[in-house]
Amino acid sequence: MVETDRAVAVVLDDILLASFVAGSKDPDAYVISGDAFSKPEPYGIMLRKDDPPSRTVADAATAALYQSADGQKLYDKWFMQKIPPKGLNLTRNGVELKREFAVPSDSPIRIPIGM
Repeated sequence: MVETDRAVAVVLDDILLASFVAGSKDPDAYVISGDAFSKPEPYGIMLRKDDPPSRTVADAATAALYQSADGQKLYDKWFMQKIPPKGLNLTRNGVELKREFAVPSDSPIRIPIGM
């Protein structure tokens, strides 16, 4: 809608915004604001609230993946290079998302970088 002048702005997560910009006819015509409604974080996994053992397994498995060499390869593949089939580059991700992969947490409260 922004590309066809039916809207002047859109609010989405940074990965979706970056993909829309990268796939547009004129990516240089757009800017993604540095202002954010929330801090970036990896997508989560939904499971039943009353199943702590499953949550423990899911948390441990995702944290292990994020911190492994395979996790770094996945991060680099999807966020640091062109993605087939259109060759989109989503290098919009900043320090915050990289930190979430390095130090996974299920806490909504994070200490700002540099503090």
